[in-house]
Amino acid sequence: MRSRNYKSIYAYNLKPGISVLKIFLLILVGCFFVYRLNISLLKTFYFSLIFILFLTSRNNVFWVAFLFIMISSPLGLFYYRWNEWILTLTPTVGVSFKDLYGIMFIIKAGFFISKRPNMIPDFIKRYYKVFWIFVIFLLFWGLSFGHNALSIFWLLKYLPSILLFIIVPKFFGHDELIAFNRIIFLFTVIHTMASFIDIITSGVFIQLFTFGKPPVGIATQEDLIRIIGGIFLAFYSMIIGLFYLATKQSGIKNWYLWLVVLSSWFFILNSATRGWMLASIFLMFSFGVFNIVRNSLNMTTIFSLILLIFLVYIALPGALKQNLNSAFNRFSTIASIAEGDLTVEGTAYRWNVRGPHTLTRFKESPVVGFGYSSVTFDYYDNHVGNHSLLLTGGVIGLIIVWMTVFRIILFLFRLNGKIYESGLFVFGLTLVAIMVIHSTSRGMIGYIMSADSAFFLCLIFNHINANILHTHHLLAKYNKPENLVADTDG
Repeated sequence: MRSRNYKSIYAYNLKPGISVLKIFLLILVGCFFVYRLNISLLKTFYFSLIFILFLTSRNNVFWVAFLFIMISSPLGLFYYRWNEWILTLTPTVGVSFKDLYGIMFIIKAGFFISKRPNMIPDFIKRYYKVFWIFVIFLLFWGLSFGHNALSIFWLLKYLPSILLFIIVPKFFGHDELIAFNRIIFLFTVIHTMASFIDIITSGVFIQLFTFGKPPVGIATQEDLIRIIGGIFLAFYSMIIGLFYLATKQSGIKNWYLWLVVLSSWFFILNSATRGWMLASIFLMFSFGVFNIVRNSLNMTTIFSLILLIFLVYIALPGALKQNLNSAFNRFSTIASIAEGDLTVEGTAYRWNVRGPHTLTRFKESPVVGFGYSSVTFDYYDNHVGNHSLLLTGGVIGLIIVWMTVFRIILFLFRLNGKIYESGLFVFGLTLVAIMVIHSTSRGMIGYIMSADSAFFLCLIFNHINANILHTHHLLAKYNKPENLVADTDG
């Protein structure tokens, strides 16, 4: 079976510039419906139209890129908000477009599979087995604690996101992912520049898109503007940019990849979101150390990058420099945890308020948690990832998730060592960084997952599978003895 079976004819016809222009136009139309008109029925019409186009179009690369951008809430637009439903059920319960994302993608995948049966293999699905068995167990276990109308609604809201792991990790082939990432890269660079403009204008720029209404995905403080919306895009672009730098198989120039990586990193740092800052710093540092060890990154390159970062910092406008300094001042408060201050100098309440509240009834079922039940959804809090794992699946559930991630990391590093420049080590480091975010900022992986984090992880797994298959084909082409596909069967 040759790799051409996994390519889409649309992947070659996409021009990133034109695609990004179309995406910006679609976003502007969405802003008009959501912020200017601000009528629930019209917002429902807009997002329904987007989903219809997604389901009916054969141009999967473009529409998946657009929806990934949308659920990432670029510049804080279309951010989750209690009173911003596209379909209101009660004053406090409704359906947002993010809630429907998993369902729509599964429907799309049904049509997609029927038209393209030769999906790429999922080489890491065997690591999901215990996780999936436990998910099924939690569905039945939760019945013993009962359900109410709200818990059933939340179950229907979150379960489709987990089902994305069945389809998305084998959705795109190697060439389709390159076309997809060219779109995401260009959008991310522009998105970063737009965020800088907003910081310089003290929040005025983005309000041009929201017709004067403050977007929810931005937190404005006295000397700090935290643009949180879009952080998934930045983190994703940073990861894939490093991956392409390691593999040298994307056909994208190194200078552009470094532009994508560094601009994405600056966006994350400016967000002043400590867990994401810590994860991104770890990723950059470990990437450099790993490449030094394997002699693919010399000291001249490292010195040039450090010098470039320093010069860029010097050249930053005063407002940007002040914002970045304030972001690092906020980041430095992490040190107070070592002194026993769980409030992080009064700037966080994850460990002393949110965590204990999530585990209010933990002693009643510490071994396997409360499953998918009314108890779980009464106390679940996505801001405390490990506490929510304990609430849902107990100690066993927590161990299953962490052991699953650990085994995948070992698998990636073992397979990376079999062939030079496979780049799989980047994804091993990425999973470590993801668990840093999961433990410090927000839930990234678990039995209850939001659409943005679930799809983000699925894309990472899609890259892993596509890279293994592509590398195997290259080895076969040049008559190399290694058989990576066979090695993945354990």
